[in-house]
Amino acid sequence: MSEPDQQQPVVEDDVEAQVEGESEGEMEVEDEEDEDGEGEDDEDGDEDVQEEHEECVIPTPPHLIGFQDHVAKHIYQGRERDVLKCHTHVAKLLAWKFDDEEDIQHCASCKNPNKNLITAFVERWHPKTNSFHFPFGEMTISLDDVHSTSGLSIVGEPMWLICEDKVLGVVDVMNLLGRTEKEATIAVGGARGSSVKLAWLRETFRPLMSSDDPDQVLYAARAYVLYIFGTMLFTDKSGTRGKTSWLQYMEDMIEFSNYAWGAAILAYLYRQLGLASKYKVKQIGGYLTLVGAWIYEHLPCLILPPQNPDFIYPQPLSMRYAPEAHTGPNLDHVRDFRERLNASLPSEKVSFFYRCIVCGNIVEPYMPDRVLRQFSYVQTIPENPLRNTGCFIGTPFF
Repeated sequence: MSEPDQQQPVVEDDVEAQVEGESEGEMEVEDEEDEDGEGEDDEDGDEDVQEEHEECVIPTPPHLIGFQDHVAKHIYQGRERDVLKCHTHVAKLLAWKFDDEEDIQHCASCKNPNKNLITAFVERWHPKTNSFHFPFGEMTISLDDVHSTSGLSIVGEPMWLICEDKVLGVVDVMNLLGRTEKEATIAVGGARGSSVKLAWLRETFRPLMSSDDPDQVLYAARAYVLYIFGTMLFTDKSGTRGKTSWLQYMEDMIEFSNYAWGAAILAYLYRQLGLASKYKVKQIGGYLTLVGAWIYEHLPCLILPPQNPDFIYPQPLSMRYAPEAHTGPNLDHVRDFRERLNASLPSEKVSFFYRCIVCGNIVEPYMPDRVLRQFSYVQTIPENPLRNTGCFIGTPFF
């Protein structure tokens, strides 16, 4: 083989790493101050994840590119990272009061996640394989885990690319939330991007009752779904906004249930875990209650919170556990979890869909063949990791 032929794969990998870094950098935006006083602005902020680092001397598999910025490399070289700031806004979710408080509180059954535990697991996540890497092999959060833990559907129509435009956001707020053009313009203009503030949603629609005009009730239902997205399921670093682009899926609320929301949540979570695995990233969003419940279910030898005595099947497994009493961010606890993970054991539950899962413009590989031990199967040599681009070609989503 000629010398240029030998160098070609390296060039392709470098280009892919550069494009991937640009995508990650675009998603790292500054925190916006929470009007409820619950959000925080990080003075230091997340430094650019594309900044060059000193060359790593640790040998890595050739297909796991992008390891230079990974937090695990820096920990190996003696540079610890602070405990991650986890964006799950349970207090805001519960601030939207309803007559039936019990049903609403089910949405936040695990309460706020254990930041030290989440940080320890993110250290073992690799965005190229979308799996946690342990001494005994790999494990991941599967589609089956999403369904059994949250009760959300993992089959249905995929969440294809959605348009995020400020003008279109105003139109969506007018047509789907029943606001006037002036109200919609003020609401979208008061938040960054094509978003509305969560406080605006709560204050505008919370006073409505089930006995009100059916159209107003429908507007409030859409607003509340958007509110759940911004506080729990698709959280970003601000914790103050809900993206109006999600309203495009709520035009027909009957059709709304036919989408694979569980798959979309998992794709978004995969992307957030991948971003948080970078050394200079200080925060993580996504459905972190799912991550905590997954750890409790699959690795009870590591940590097991108090059991919820009121839990009964077929309730989602996230309701099996009572809220934890957290000690706050503590690097010593992170180090303890890091050591104890070496003695953890794989467990069960299986879903063998193998391609990509999507959430709007987010496309993430789903590769259960890499974690067969997790499903009590003999682990064979997996295929090279799927690439985000082109993995849908010739293959139906479900």
